[in-house]
Amino acid sequence: MEVAFVILLEGNEYNYIRKVQVRLFELFKTKETLKLEPHMTIKYAFEINNLPEIEKYFENFADFP
Repeated sequence: MEVAFVILLEGNEYNYIRKVQVRLFELFKTKETLKLEPHMTIKYAFEINNLPEIEKYFENFADFP
């Protein structure tokens, strides 16, 4: 299985970027990646064998004060 780490945008930023993505795709039939949700990539996709271990890491990270 592959996973990637991203930060999803929200609110006005999300809406603006999404509109730009859709318009560019419509006009120029650009990369299929423009169909993805707007985000900032922290770590490109990589192979893992243990998804629960990754989930636990982020649960602990989210609980950090």
